[in-house]
Amino acid sequence: MNNKFIISFWSFLLLFILPVAGFITSFFALRPNKNNNRVYLIMALFYFFFMIRYPPFSDSYFRFLQYQSLYSLSGVFSSGNDILFYLSAFIAKKIGVDFYLIPAFYSFLMVYFSLSAFGVVINKEVYCTNDKKFIFAHVVFFSTLNILNWAAGIRYGMAMVWMVAGIIYYLYDSRKIGVLLILFSVFMHFSMLFFLPVIFINRFYKLKSKKIIIPVCVFFYFLSTTILPLVLSSITFWGISDHSSIYVDGMYARQNSNFNAMFLSILGYVFFGILLLSFVSDRNHRYKIDEFTGICSMAIFLSASSITGFGRFIALCNFFLVSRFLVVYLEGNFSLLSFKKLFILFFCVVNIFLFDIYLQRDQIFMAKMWQGLYKSPVTLLDYSQTDYNKYLYQINADGTWIQHDRDSY
Repeated sequence: MNNKFIISFWSFLLLFILPVAGFITSFFALRPNKNNNRVYLIMALFYFFFMIRYPPFSDSYFRFLQYQSLYSLSGVFSSGNDILFYLSAFIAKKIGVDFYLIPAFYSFLMVYFSLSAFGVVINKEVYCTNDKKFIFAHVVFFSTLNILNWAAGIRYGMAMVWMVAGIIYYLYDSRKIGVLLILFSVFMHFSMLFFLPVIFINRFYKLKSKKIIIPVCVFFYFLSTTILPLVLSSITFWGISDHSSIYVDGMYARQNSNFNAMFLSILGYVFFGILLLSFVSDRNHRYKIDEFTGICSMAIFLSASSITGFGRFIALCNFFLVSRFLVVYLEGNFSLLSFKKLFILFFCVVNIFLFDIYLQRDQIFMAKMWQGLYKSPVTLLDYSQTDYNKYLYQINADGTWIQHDRDSY
């Protein structure tokens, strides 16, 4: 019986006693150059239990209302472009699955497919012999998974993860599974149609030099104010022109004027810029994901006129940039105080404490979600839709928390 199995067993057991201990212990079961899907399942299971307490907050509230309004298959197909979510919600409702389990279930899938795709990249691209570096690379990657934010809207977060996993599987592992996940992604959120031409171009066009990436990004940035509205307004298929107008001309096209929101947006752009420049300036390594990473990095600047769309596409592109950066880290020998190592540490800390915790503080405080770190999942047997519905009295029509005492904590 090897150490990996023993640690995996104990982390799984701890998950039902002290969840956060089981989650942390699971990282020590990771082994380089091995199939770690069993460990990824344990990590994903932790998030399933943790997210059961997720309240009806922001977009999650609207998903709850949509779930409530689904009574027939005709209602599913008339609900909007994102058919797969409405279909899964309808099936869940028909078989008696309460809504509060849906964000938890999709959070499980988001974590598992994200880690599985990352595992495929690093196992195919680098032969790592250092367990500590391998574990640390996973910690850094995990810090980029903003599950609490993705679970709010469900659709885009799941669609993004499926698109990423589909591309990775298509490139490295199984084309059939890759195509299936890409299709799931498109039917989960219409915006993933943007990446179909990118995948097609990547199939036939080979990026011979990274020197063109930055100039093309700048050109596409200025082109985005004219080309994006023009292209989207001309696509009548599937109601794309009507549905996308809010992202191009409506409220999602503008930057939030709140100082904190602007600061965090700028910080996100800075991180993306550093990762992109690191990728472009690296002449010493060549990996299989480089072609798609380069083409994707350029293509997303066509959406720059839409603040929300651009931010979301950056999150998708960051998966490839971060994965590649960490592959270089695993393959290299950075000095203790090198810029790249310091950046990795800073990037990890900021992601965890600013993007994963601070930005999600309202829903964390609203549902006292920290209890999921130390309370056994067995206690969730007492949790029901009735408990979930109590939160409805604490929010307004926009899903904003209005009855709270967050400042008292």
